[in-house]
Amino acid sequence: MIVVLGSINIDQIYHVDQLPTPGETRMGKGYLQVPGGKGANQALAARRAGADVVMVGAVGRDNNAQAALSLMAKDGVRLDKLKISSNPTGSASIWVGENAENSIIVNGGANMDVSADQLSDDILKDATYLMMQMEIPAEEVSEAAKMAKSAGVKTILNLAPYQDVDLSLFQHIDILVVNETEARNIAHKVSANTDSYEDMCMQLSVDLSLTCVLTMGEKGVCYLQDNLILQIPANKVSAVDTTAAGDCFCGYLVADLDAGNTIKTAIEKANKAASLSCMVEGSQNSVPWKTDI
Repeated sequence: MIVVLGSINIDQIYHVDQLPTPGETRMGKGYLQVPGGKGANQALAARRAGADVVMVGAVGRDNNAQAALSLMAKDGVRLDKLKISSNPTGSASIWVGENAENSIIVNGGANMDVSADQLSDDILKDATYLMMQMEIPAEEVSEAAKMAKSAGVKTILNLAPYQDVDLSLFQHIDILVVNETEARNIAHKVSANTDSYEDMCMQLSVDLSLTCVLTMGEKGVCYLQDNLILQIPANKVSAVDTTAAGDCFCGYLVADLDAGNTIKTAIEKANKAASLSCMVEGSQNSVPWKTDI
């Protein structure tokens, strides 16, 4: 069983010809309101990949809560470990340009009330993996990682959106998933002076004593195995919206590892799932099913 500790949002997505510059107003080409949040996106992706998944997070008492939970509830993600917060359900404003790149503003809301103590003993004793991101308080991520490792649960951290975390956190992380920007930020923190992402991946894996998986968009994915950096090329697709592609990758990655597959096989499948998600507008609604892969 996979436990996802993280954020739950309602996403408001605006499509524009060109992302606005400061002080500029642009007319939109389309609008969607869909469930989102990095934690919820990854939970749904893992579930659609075939895994048993428990979502641990928080929502408000507002009307957005039901909408934010709707796809997870429909697809069978366990939601009985959620906290009900006095803060509003988390939300995100996502602007998508014609080249499929996006700019995102997130309001944490109820996500700032997510805490490690929601990981009760009955959850951890049945869990195989704990998946986390950084849209909840960093100190709760750190405490949850410690709890999971003490319980013999493998941990995966997607360091997104990047927060300046204490390096002691990584003592309790088995797999670190980062994109190019996040890799550069954490590499500087561990004094990895290189402009090569392959070298960054190698140094982060060695210095932090974990497996680093570095996603590089159209340049593919690299990771360390048996002291060698291996690279898996990107799949060529006509992207319309990259929103949640990284979350889709993480969810499929953990689900395939949970199924007992090698990290190479898991990354290849996750890479395909993320590519397919880029061909559909939106967040959770863009996550493919296992049969689509």
